[in-house]
Amino acid sequence: MKTVVNVPRKKWIGRGWIILTAIMAAVFVFVFTAASPEMSYPEKVFFVSMCALITVLFVVIIVAYYRTKYVIGNGTLHAWSPFMTINLPLKDIAKIERTRVPYHLRVGASDYCGFFYIPGVGWTRTIMTNVTDGILIYGKDGKKYLITPSDPDKFAKLLKG
Repeated sequence: MKTVVNVPRKKWIGRGWIILTAIMAAVFVFVFTAASPEMSYPEKVFFVSMCALITVLFVVIIVAYYRTKYVIGNGTLHAWSPFMTINLPLKDIAKIERTRVPYHLRVGASDYCGFFYIPGVGWTRTIMTNVTDGILIYGKDGKKYLITPSDPDKFAKLLKG
């Protein structure tokens, strides 16, 4: 089987991360400017270090979001994100369902990837770039995965082999 690479559609999640990062950086600059006269040198170094660390983390999430892809190769589904990696052998797939992403009922590591609780399904390993449609994959080991390829129906057929 040849390697199949699916670059999913990017929806508003990425733009939301960019806007959030810009607002957060502006708030950091404002707070630092307002508070710096009263801060000691070690406090300034700590504050700038923490702000830089948080901003870099957000930038890493943004870059990873726009580089997200789902790869089927060597009999394995592979996807990577900062908080979740999926390496699922195709032979270990028990069931595949086409699903709408239950956006309003989700708790996870970010609005992009991580462990998400989906009512009626349970905890699910998730890497997604849109909140409209996706594929819910059940592993033979009981693990569940939610991904959002650009053409879910076609990708599900590829996964079924």
